[in-house]
This record gives sequence, structure tokens and C-alpha cells, in this order.
Amino acid sequence: MSTLTVENAPSLTLTSGLNVVNFSSPHPFNFESGQVLEACSSERAKALSMGSDDVITPTTLPNGKVMDVVTKKFTMTDTIRHELDILQDNVDVDVILVPFPTLQCLQESGEIARYTKVATIFVVDRVSKAISVKRFCR
Repeated sequence: MSTLTVENAPSLTLTSGLNVVNFSSPHPFNFESGQVLEACSSERAKALSMGSDDVITPTTLPNGKVMDVVTKKFTMTDTIRHELDILQDNVDVDVILVPFPTLQCLQESGEIARYTKVATIFVVDRVSKAISVKRFCR
């Protein structure tokens, strides 16, 4: 198991006063305030990638062409849980921004009760993709 530290997670204090952390996104987050939460390093993003048990079903379309339909079933890893534990227990962190599949896995497993700081972004402007500084999805 690879071990990372909270120092590897980009963080930012928003104009709302909330301290947010980018858990694993290799892309920056642009907030409505103009603030930018930096991207994670590619090493961190890869280390915190979710596992996946994909089911692939070849499907014939009405026109006779065939495509593979992939049903994604994401899984948590020990590394992800370890890093979530570190951030959850950090008093300086208010919000841990995670990918939606991570949030779903935590909800489905009942672990969401432990990870009270975990959330996903709330987009306030679909065109500019600006993210709210005070609203987050759980």
C-alpha cells in the first residue's frame, strides 16, 4: 500500500471561510469567487484512483453495429481510506472534495457517517463551470 500525506493534497481557504482540499483530482477547481484550488499531482491522482469491477456486455444496435456497454462498479482501496482518514481527522480541513464515485461508494457502504467532511462540488454556472464557495453535494 502506498502512503501519502496530507501535505500532498492541494488546499485553499475560500472566501466563505471554508478550508477545502482537493483529494485526488488531476484538474483544478475554479470557484465563483475567482479562486482556484490547484490540481493534485499525477502521482497522487494515480495512487488514489478507485478500483473498478467492470462488466462488459457486447450489444448489437438496431443498425447491426456492435458496441461494448460497460457497467462501472467502483471499489474503494485501502490507500483511499487511509488518506480519507488523515484528512477527516485534520482539524484544519472543512471539506474534502472527492470524485462522485468515491462519494457513492461511501454512501453505499455506510462509511459516509465516518467521513463527514467528504463532498463533491456544486456547480453554480453550467457555462463557466464555476463552483460554489459555500454549497457542496453529499
